[in-house]
Amino acid sequence: MDYLALGQAVAELLASGMQVEDKATKTLRAIQPGDIGVLCRKHDQVDLAVTSLTQWGIPSSSPRAGLLGTAEAIFVLACLRRMHDVSDTVASALVLTLADGIPVDAWLADRLNYLGQPDVKAHDWKTHGESAHPLLARLEELRPAFTSLTPLEALRLAAAESHVAQLVAQWSNTPHEANNRLANVEALVELGKTYEDECIAAKRPATVSGMLRWLEAAAEAEDDGRASSADNAVMVLTYHGAKGSRVVHRLFGAGVIESLYSEGKPSQFRMQIKFGRGDTKHIHGPGAVSCTTFHCRSLPGWRTSCASRSTRISF
Repeated sequence: MDYLALGQAVAELLASGMQVEDKATKTLRAIQPGDIGVLCRKHDQVDLAVTSLTQWGIPSSSPRAGLLGTAEAIFVLACLRRMHDVSDTVASALVLTLADGIPVDAWLADRLNYLGQPDVKAHDWKTHGESAHPLLARLEELRPAFTSLTPLEALRLAAAESHVAQLVAQWSNTPHEANNRLANVEALVELGKTYEDECIAAKRPATVSGMLRWLEAAAEAEDDGRASSADNAVMVLTYHGAKGSRVVHRLFGAGVIESLYSEGKPSQFRMQIKFGRGDTKHIHGPGAVSCTTFHCRSLPGWRTSCASRSTRISF
């Protein structure tokens, strides 16, 4: 499947001015990103599809793992780790890289030069003196108060003091992407709340160290779902994850079926799209979905045969 072509095809569809029926007003209007759904067979294909849509400037939304691998989550957690552990200079390096875009070779040379000076403490790098970084110096100032906070409060403090809301705007190409990044920060804080709730239920102490280990375990288990916004964005999700969900039943206007066919692997999936004037169109197959309109696009990897008033796509 050519994922770059997927983004191009959706962009062309949006530019076509195709008329769809608005669910709320029952009137025709031009197609919007929120009218389009992309179904993938595997989770890694969801990531590729989202990347393709992003490259073409198309907002997308997808329930997928990988929250803790996003720049915004890494940055907030680096600030948290720096306040929690004075010796965590790796967290300091991450702050420098993500906050100011300082190249690795630049801060590494500065670090080595600092360690070569007499009577310096390794953990004080960039936290004191004329060469101090403003954010690292601020995190150092907050350390005394940090010890009295709960893990959730500490995480919220790290998110607030990091000024991540300003950074995500710099990291993003579109307002939608910036909103998604901010939503990821909120999802990270929500994970912190989940950790505390689990500790309360299990009657065990909740600590920042414990929360960091718990988050690492969640990432390894791919249980760190990214935020999924629904503000007029193309929905991208796996077929099995979509079947029977409310999200799919809300899809209307147009759909793109992507990568449900894998070469060399026979599938029982069959889909028939019927077009009729004035009638509701249906997609027939496992977990049939009712749509107002369904628009077919000829994308690489598709095999289609068309009749006068019906189209069958076999995978």
